[in-house]
Amino acid sequence: MMRDIQFALPGRVTLPAAPIVDHQQLRLAIGDPSRQLLRLWRTQRSFPRPFRDGNSTFCVTAEIEKWLIEQGVEVSRHDP
Repeated sequence: MMRDIQFALPGRVTLPAAPIVDHQQLRLAIGDPSRQLLRLWRTQRSFPRPFRDGNSTFCVTAEIEKWLIEQGVEVSRHDP
């Protein structure tokens, strides 16, 4: 039997205004879900896939913002 993993997204998330966001910074912004949960979201909820550049992993900020809004999360953007 597969266990149902529950994780509540925050009601409000602040993302950087930059076009890409570091994957670790993104995880912290959305409540630090595990890697396994992010993979589950990718397969079951169409969470945007990250991309690598050398040893770093990034996500397209606009894709993450769109996904969060679809999940009912209020999203704001800021300049560092």
